[in-house]
Amino acid sequence: MHVDAKGTVGQYPVLLVRATLRHLRSRLQWGLAELQAAAGLAPGNGRALVRVLRAEGLIEAVGRGIWTMTQAGVTFSAATAAQQVTRATAERTLSEFLERVTEVNQNPYFLAKVTTVVLFGSMLKYQAHLFQEKKLNLGTVQQYVAALRFFFNKTLKRHYLLDDIPMPKRHRKLPEILSPDEVALLIDSASNLFHQTMLMTLYSTGMRRAELCHLKTTDIDSQRMIVHIRQGKGGHDRDVPLSQKLLALVPVKYFA
Repeated sequence: MHVDAKGTVGQYPVLLVRATLRHLRSRLQWGLAELQAAAGLAPGNGRALVRVLRAEGLIEAVGRGIWTMTQAGVTFSAATAAQQVTRATAERTLSEFLERVTEVNQNPYFLAKVTTVVLFGSMLKYQAHLFQEKKLNLGTVQQYVAALRFFFNKTLKRHYLLDDIPMPKRHRKLPEILSPDEVALLIDSASNLFHQTMLMTLYSTGMRRAELCHLKTTDIDSQRMIVHIRQGKGGHDRDVPLSQKLLALVPVKYFA
């Protein structure tokens, strides 16, 4: 499947295509009226979308005017974030992942080995081929490995151990840690109390910038000295300690 630089599949926005497939995913098969309703199109305007979806291999006909979703369509509708994605980079990442799956499926060098058994050595040899002959960087090779795991577990229904298809590890560098004096100087350099409170909150709680942007005064419990972080990374809630110094920066009336 191809998503162009404008974030469209055919002439349709990729978000519309994904939302339509998600809506129809629970049905075994459907007709034109159901597809138009799922896509929010007026009656008679769904045939062009059908042509695009069939051309991209996302749906297939099972009868006259009746369609069902292909494995590629199920993958496209399921392998996205739970919340709506609007950034073009996120859509390109999804498109690249699906292209990796397709390339692995079409690679005769690899398919000759997976028809019977998966050998640990063959996986290492394939990764060496990606690094040494194709000159791919680490992040791209990781996309290939993710596609391989998806191909085995979801397409072939062969649930191998993760060690059978090893994921190349990124080289991690130690971060530069500020000294207590440097942290104090950074916080004191804030131009006003609002910015100073933001810096103190980030440093004291360890929350992420996006989590701070969504923080509300009702999330701060001064009685139990904790801060509730709602829908953080991965959509998870968590509690972090509230320090006395941070509590002293804001009047008590703003806290629970």
